[in-house]
Amino acid sequence: MDAALRTVLRSLMAVLVVIGCAGPAFGDGCAFFVAKPMAEMPGQQALIAHENGIETLAIETRLVGEGADCAWVVPLPARPEVSPASTGVFPSLRAMCLPVIERHQSFAAPLAVLVIIGLVLMVTGGWRGIALVGFLLLLLLITLMPALGRARGAGGPVAGVSVVDRKVVGAFEVVTLDASAGDSLLAWLNESGFNVPEQARPVVEAYIQEGWCFVASKLYHEPGKETTPHPLVFRFRAEKPVYPMRLTGLQGGPLDLELYVFGPGTAKVKGMEVETTGPVKRGEYVGVGRRPYPGRDGIVLSHAGIEAIAGDTAHLTKLVGTFSPKQMAEDIQLSFGPGELSGRVAMSKDDAFWRSMDAGLLVAGCGLVLGAVVLAARRVSVKAPGARIAVMAGALVVGGATGLMMAATGPRAVAVQRWRPYRVEWYWGFYGPLWERSEAAKKAGEAVTIDWVRAEVKRILESGEIIYEDPEFPTPLPIEEDSPGNYTLREVPGGVALVPVNELGQEMNEMGAGQGMMLIELPPLPAR
Repeated sequence: MDAALRTVLRSLMAVLVVIGCAGPAFGDGCAFFVAKPMAEMPGQQALIAHENGIETLAIETRLVGEGADCAWVVPLPARPEVSPASTGVFPSLRAMCLPVIERHQSFAAPLAVLVIIGLVLMVTGGWRGIALVGFLLLLLLITLMPALGRARGAGGPVAGVSVVDRKVVGAFEVVTLDASAGDSLLAWLNESGFNVPEQARPVVEAYIQEGWCFVASKLYHEPGKETTPHPLVFRFRAEKPVYPMRLTGLQGGPLDLELYVFGPGTAKVKGMEVETTGPVKRGEYVGVGRRPYPGRDGIVLSHAGIEAIAGDTAHLTKLVGTFSPKQMAEDIQLSFGPGELSGRVAMSKDDAFWRSMDAGLLVAGCGLVLGAVVLAARRVSVKAPGARIAVMAGALVVGGATGLMMAATGPRAVAVQRWRPYRVEWYWGFYGPLWERSEAAKKAGEAVTIDWVRAEVKRILESGEIIYEDPEFPTPLPIEEDSPGNYTLREVPGGVALVPVNELGQEMNEMGAGQGMMLIELPPLPAR
């Protein structure tokens, strides 16, 4: 064998040894305006359900601006019924649509040894070398076997504008408007404290000509109470599902949009990517003591608020996309195709890399060993290196191609290391501290009410005494919200129920429907 070939082989072996010894690095609008100044909208999340000619639209928007008052306008093709949605709807939607994260136990080190053995056999040749290497390989497998087993107020009347409905919906004051001219509508909105830019006039005129109505909403500040924005739900007639965008496009910057669409099949939108889609699975409450499982063959409908919006629809699709102002010159038209199943399985980026690496090393190693055996059987001399170089190059090229193919066709790689980002282990430490504190308060004559329980739960959480801590994956403090990893409080007969919410947005109700996991008994009301 010539010197050049030996140099190449030494280099290949050195690289493979380094790879094998390294091992895997495991680590288990719509248009929105603020009173003054105008806000920016970097992103929107919306839920659409379309069934029997009725569209239900829920919208949540991140607003960036200096104004304390949130005010927004939504154009709709028909007069809607408006209702509030809880703040947990969209966090739960995101959790429901998260894929199952597959793990991969890598065997890169022994597979790299297999490749090295194959290279040695190719260089030495002959049955004696094969027998010796086979014996060493058997010893290696015996050694590794144990390890492998572990393995503000409303404006006055304006001509041309009709107030169809006015009411308080959750944290918002909502007014539904019909208008006959854009000038009239803009005058009404500006007199009512909405900061509507002049460039909105042609868009408003176009909507009016098409027979659309407008819903104007502002945060309603009840004296003495903190106001928390939440999604609003609009239910209206629509032959085909639509998401209004023309007013949103006036903000002048791009918009990141997440659409969750319930319908008869997989939703399609031009310019948006289907991140995950699958049939809706109902009635799969996981109960206590079992980790919720999102499902490979569908999407678990796990939140009561979402279930009310989804109705009897059969399929859920999550679409994502970024729209430029030019792309927002038209409203989004949605269509439905056959029900598909995709995006339900993923891998961490590390696991996906080592899965591809293992496949490539396995194919390359087996190809080298098999090639050495064939050459030995054919009595190909080591002194004639042409055939051996061809076999080695072919095995390594096919191995590399196999790894690349596995990377391209395998589950999508995501930047996570564990299968769910929400935890509820914090809950189990509440039994002692909260019960003891409530009993002591009753004996001391303190007024134990739901507000007292709310304050005490927050105090215990912030003390850091009972929070489950995962050093590698720290989790934020849970808050009072019906969303994954958090909790709600509600008054029930006999006291206050503490209801944790699991990783899919399902309430954990050990004591029965709506009764939660822990009951804080309240003292009886004094006799009148």
